[in-house]
Amino acid sequence: MRKLLLKNSLSGVLQSIVNMALVFTVIPIFVKMLGQENYGIFSLIIVVGNLNVFTNLGLTHALIKFLSEQGKVKESHYDILITFLLTFIILLPLSLTAAYLNKFVLISILNIPQANFEDVRLFYFYLLGSNFLLIIGQVAKAVLDSGQRIVTTNLIQIIYSFFYWGLILVVLLLGYQLTQIGIASFFAAIIWFITITYKAISYWGRFSLTGLSQNYRRIVKKQLT
Repeated sequence: MRKLLLKNSLSGVLQSIVNMALVFTVIPIFVKMLGQENYGIFSLIIVVGNLNVFTNLGLTHALIKFLSEQGKVKESHYDILITFLLTFIILLPLSLTAAYLNKFVLISILNIPQANFEDVRLFYFYLLGSNFLLIIGQVAKAVLDSGQRIVTTNLIQIIYSFFYWGLILVVLLLGYQLTQIGIASFFAAIIWFITITYKAISYWGRFSLTGLSQNYRRIVKKQLT
């Protein structure tokens, strides 16, 4: 257990170092290629987009607790599915509302210049899509973390960081704008989501949902509590 904790901790440190190195490499190039104004817009929308994390309401943290205590029993199967459904039900309408109100959010709230609106709007849409996948994928990450597969999740995060910042760097060097950066971030999120979901399913094995219809009210109440 001590060796496992050490490996988990070291993988977390490695992830932080890699991400920091990529950020410090790409950001100066970003500012040089697209200018400070576009970088400011990029940073502002990224921060606002990250507020979507709060829509998870701590559900995946509760899931880690339940799975760690229960192990791979039928109750845990119920917990995984209900957490996924609750996250999806909460996140989808919020994301659609944010997309529908894009002009209000970008111009009235964030004061994006009208001249940049169309390019920024498309970037905003791709960011909403990316965040949707990243938040929904936290359920798969919780499954792995509950089984002390933190090294795996950290390595997947490192791969995601390489794709995310690497693709942004390629877009910048090719002379593209924020829309293409949004496409790059969305593509990186798809890779992360597929990878972490595959690893979670491989680790957990076959799901058994027999009896869920008689227990879903209790599980929903447990999760929300």
